[in-house]
Amino acid sequence: MGYNVETGKEAAMVSKYGISITNGVCGIKLAGELDFANSEQVSDWLFNVIEKNSCPVFELDLAELGFLDSSGISVLVIAARLINRRGAKLQSVNPQPAVRRVIDTTGVNTVLGLR
Repeated sequence: MGYNVETGKEAAMVSKYGISITNGVCGIKLAGELDFANSEQVSDWLFNVIEKNSCPVFELDLAELGFLDSSGISVLVIAARLINRRGAKLQSVNPQPAVRRVIDTTGVNTVLGLR
């Protein structure tokens, strides 16, 4: 059974972000855009979520993330490092084609746990 732990406020370009915990998996969802305009706000929220939760697996659902730039990539890579330092695993799932292309082009697909 999942429950909503924390939901982010409307950001400049990200319409939603939130977390649910189900069977020990922290599900993190990003929707809208993750770019220079909102990367600081999203990173503050995301890093706080990682620090507050001791899940062995963090699943990053990218299904509703439509745009990702280098600032957003940086946020996700730092989040992956924080998760790894805690001894947990990051799995990224369901990227839209444009987001997948950015992740593949930058070569961080393995770092983000995306196959």
